[in-house]
Amino acid sequence: MSRSRDLMVGLVAAVAACVFAGCGEAPKEAAPLEPELMPVSSLSATAAPVCPVAEESSVRAQILPQGGIVSLHGHSIYFPPGAVREPVEVKLTVPASPYVEVDIQVNGQEHYRLARPVLATLSYERCDGEALQGRLAVAHVDGRSRRLLQRMSSLHDEANRSVSFVTNHFSGYVIINN
Repeated sequence: MSRSRDLMVGLVAAVAACVFAGCGEAPKEAAPLEPELMPVSSLSATAAPVCPVAEESSVRAQILPQGGIVSLHGHSIYFPPGAVREPVEVKLTVPASPYVEVDIQVNGQEHYRLARPVLATLSYERCDGEALQGRLAVAHVDGRSRRLLQRMSSLHDEANRSVSFVTNHFSGYVIINN
């Protein structure tokens, strides 16, 4: 591992530890939740890097209250202990898309609120340099309407060609130019 990768892994771990430590008491139950619509823009109208993937792929994993990790094609979701209150099945999908997108479902539900935040990392390893312009971020996107619902507070790791963010709900996410 390179020194910059070690430094970035340490930085992401420190940020995640601060966020998870500051979460306070978690809600009594993790339950499905519909996202709140926010006036942003449609995905097609944003400056999202074009990095097409022709074929959808997905992976399923059981996550226990003790925590775990789900990963696919460089994308990953780290569940700290207590993120879920009971065993759940997590499905991570990389859809056929012109953008760097993932869809995350828990127990087959389109939207799901977690008991504690998780750390999600989206990889843009497959993108060529021409598709990328400046700093990148992640946005929560509605899978049906393609509307951007929320720009996530993101950490762009240029050395590892990834963007990470902390969230307590699952749905669809896409990398956008910041």
